[in-house]
Amino acid sequence: MAAADPKAQQRIIGRWTIGGTLGKGGYSWVKRGQDIKTGKIVALKFMEKADVSWVKEQAKQVETEIEALKNIRHQNVMKLYAYNLNAQYPLAKGQDAAADTHGQGTKVQGGKEDQKFIDTILLVLEYAPGGELFDILYYTSSLKEDVARTYFKQIIAGLEACHNANVVHRDLKPQNLLLDSKYNLKITDFGLSKIIQSDADAIMKTTYVGTRGYQAPELLLNQKYDLKCDVFSAGVILFILLAGYPPFEQASKSDKWFKPLIKANVDKFWKAHAKSPIIKQNMKAKDLLTQMLCFDPKARIDVNGIKKHEWLQGTVLKQKELITQIRDRHRKAEKKRRQDVRKMEDLAVSINLNKPIPGIEKAKLAMFPENIEECMMGETYTYKNDQKQHWYDLLNLIEEQVTAAGGSAVFNFDTGVLSCTMKIAGGAAEEKEEQGGAN
Repeated sequence: MAAADPKAQQRIIGRWTIGGTLGKGGYSWVKRGQDIKTGKIVALKFMEKADVSWVKEQAKQVETEIEALKNIRHQNVMKLYAYNLNAQYPLAKGQDAAADTHGQGTKVQGGKEDQKFIDTILLVLEYAPGGELFDILYYTSSLKEDVARTYFKQIIAGLEACHNANVVHRDLKPQNLLLDSKYNLKITDFGLSKIIQSDADAIMKTTYVGTRGYQAPELLLNQKYDLKCDVFSAGVILFILLAGYPPFEQASKSDKWFKPLIKANVDKFWKAHAKSPIIKQNMKAKDLLTQMLCFDPKARIDVNGIKKHEWLQGTVLKQKELITQIRDRHRKAEKKRRQDVRKMEDLAVSINLNKPIPGIEKAKLAMFPENIEECMMGETYTYKNDQKQHWYDLLNLIEEQVTAAGGSAVFNFDTGVLSCTMKIAGGAAEEKEEQGGAN
């Protein structure tokens, strides 16, 4: 009996093949994809068409996310390569929605040769194999000061690019900070962002946006707010990077941890966090955090002030140093994440149960130029035909496959050698093999 052709079983949408699930949200899921023409690895973000009760809001969010990403071109902001507002997500042949995505009640459509589809919106995004910064913090611990500063500078650089493009993110949190193949940070998920189109938009009124624990106090108080709501969220993130835990549950007077900041009792706030050595001993970081977490947005430091702050002038890591610092943490986090049954079960539920209906007009697939020169950590390169970036994609793919099979992979950046350790099937012996790298 002839073996099945793997290419025949592979699902394709547009010019991309569909791989494994990378993550999920309330009504969206992200798959690993590969460009058939160029071989480039991408992230395919699918959003199921909403039901009638939410279709207008969904359309607005998608439009905002696309426009925001089109307007921002920065190395610390997720790149959007293409989008399709009427994409047909193909279910695996011979399976229904429940078997393929663990969803139930999802409306599917028949196709040729019994192929079934789900009506979705598709965003083709930059691939970030390092996953969420949240996972590294959650499954390991706080970061060393120079690592925290390196990532915080990347956050502020990306945030400044957003604000310069008149985009307010409004939902900054570690879950929305992804890491690429070189562990550089990318701000993502602009579904709740706001594009400022007039002076009136600069002072916003919609206060339900954001995530509890990261929301600025003016949002929780239903007051008007501006760009500094992102600064407050970034301050919470910086605190977590340094301390390994959040500064408070939420920025309200009912929260005993935040209440001292409302009363401008800064000493009492820091006394409550005295057990954290890096916070206790770092006066410059404490000063910056105090200004970022300021209750009054008018007195809160802005992005320009943050860039000039003394703490930000300290040591940051070079590219190789960053990779060395984070690579092992990433592997440990991935291992613990795979052992986290609850998270894995949650990840398997790829789509929510809303009944899809047509609500967003068809749109042609819009491709973005691939020959735009980018600047990555001071190193200029052309994204198209970038052999160095291609090598990192390949390296990460090999490491993914090896660790998924229970092995380990270590790349030596000085010698360019990737060492993989795998258990031989049927025995306890281990086999080590080496593969030369491209320098």
